[in-house]
Amino acid sequence: MTAEKSLPEAYARKLISIVSRDRGGRGVSKLCRYDDWQAAAAAFAPLRKVAVVSGFYIPGAGAPETDGPGGAVMLARAFLREGRGSEVWTDELCLDVMKGAAAAAGYPERLVKVAPERLDDDPPEGVIFTERLGRAEDGGYYNFRKADITKWTPPLDELAFVAGERGIPTLGIGDGGNEVGMGNFYEELKKLLPAYASCLCTVRTDYALAVDVSNWGAYAMTAALSFM
Repeated sequence: MTAEKSLPEAYARKLISIVSRDRGGRGVSKLCRYDDWQAAAAAFAPLRKVAVVSGFYIPGAGAPETDGPGGAVMLARAFLREGRGSEVWTDELCLDVMKGAAAAAGYPERLVKVAPERLDDDPPEGVIFTERLGRAEDGGYYNFRKADITKWTPPLDELAFVAGERGIPTLGIGDGGNEVGMGNFYEELKKLLPAYASCLCTVRTDYALAVDVSNWGAYAMTAALSFM
């Protein structure tokens, strides 16, 4: 469908203001734009089935990042409660934590799965990435400390390219510049974060939202879609 401005302006701007005040001082959420939210909401509101891709393993902690699982399961749960289909996709390293988040939120654990490599069998109508690392210009995956964590990061960002080939819309939500979808802001982020430029994600999505915290962005998108 054509992306139309379907959210009341005051409502949309209030949501945006809550999640893009640059509270962390990274500057990424300065790229949070009203038109991006309207376009993403209009594109994803009609979809009958989505996959939400998340999970960000931190080798130094021996556990996944706490940002990502909460937002992913809440967004997927909203689709399910609307009588639509949804699944949460992640990797083996993040699977247990993602299932735990699902259980806490009342989202069926059976719908939390290791992401497929392809979208051949009963594909979703849309794919949402939230706080999922995307490859940098050199093909590696980096945390915000510039550490190369490629070894612990299965290339789930490949699904953005696979979905594009199938004409399946994609949405990326990120807060650091290294997540899938932040490639939409690549040139602007290089200017905002020059010291981190070599680690920025180059993977683009059809729609992208830059926020203070990825979980917050997912909650806000849940609110926007629920309103519609």
